[in-house]
Amino acid sequence: MSILWRAGISTLETFEQVNLGPHAERLRSMLLASDPGEPGDYSCLIILPESIPEFIARAIWPPLPFRAYGARCYRFIIGGYLWCFVVARHSRALVSDASVLAKDDTLPLLRDFNRSADTIFEHLWRSVEALKEAHERRLPDG
Repeated sequence: MSILWRAGISTLETFEQVNLGPHAERLRSMLLASDPGEPGDYSCLIILPESIPEFIARAIWPPLPFRAYGARCYRFIIGGYLWCFVVARHSRALVSDASVLAKDDTLPLLRDFNRSADTIFEHLWRSVEALKEAHERRLPDG
């Protein structure tokens, strides 16, 4: 939640697409109170893709907003992991409690995921594919 909140209040150009609206104050209050909320509140999924190009894995990429099932989400890529923050008070429609931080402080690292159309995971994977394609277009021939 701290990463998401910091990105949302930042004035740096890197984070200009992160707009938390009224969620910024709620997240701030939760952080100040050391209150993580329920497992489905402001969910964060962390995914380690089976294959990710090294140029993506070695960098921290700017957040990318997208919508899934009506909720605003942000994809971060940090150290080769896909971090997906769901900006919704209750995100159980998007993610299961088994895939997010639990009350006992366990946080699953997802490796294999369903890439079927219109899932949150498909949105995440498309963003990685777009980075790969943009990188390939910039490489010189030969």
